[in-house]
Amino acid sequence: DRRAYAGCRLDAPAFEQLFRHGEIGARYDALREAGVRRVLLGTLGKNLWPFVYHARRVGIEPVAIADDGFAASPSHYGGVPVSATDEALRWDFGRVVVSDTSPVQAARTAARLAGLTRAPIQAWFQFLEADFTEEGIGMNATGSSAPPACVTGA
Repeated sequence: DRRAYAGCRLDAPAFEQLFRHGEIGARYDALREAGVRRVLLGTLGKNLWPFVYHARRVGIEPVAIADDGFAASPSHYGGVPVSATDEALRWDFGRVVVSDTSPVQAARTAARLAGLTRAPIQAWFQFLEADFTEEGIGMNATGSSAPPACVTGA
């Protein structure tokens, strides 16, 4: 019942801290300005909705969601196909967007996908600027705060 819980709603700063809706929107604005037109989303997680919403809001097409655990046929999320990772990587896209807001999950997803594609990977919610390779996550050897070429937070 909405009235029973009306006083328990999150205020705007708490909502943003938990769900990163505004930050995801700003990141998609930057992707659009960079000329990105199509993205592959990294997983079907509980916070996927703003990744799909903001992509569409700025005119970027989310071509598929790569998630081996939820890739039953036919499977879609808001009209976006959910596919096994190997199948999803065959789609035509300009970037992979890691659609995890948990830093631990974002790092795992980015590391897994970096070993499977040469496409740039946008991992916006990771703990560290790290190099993502098939061997795992390692600190940037240069000591630079800039992300490696394959994975960016920008």
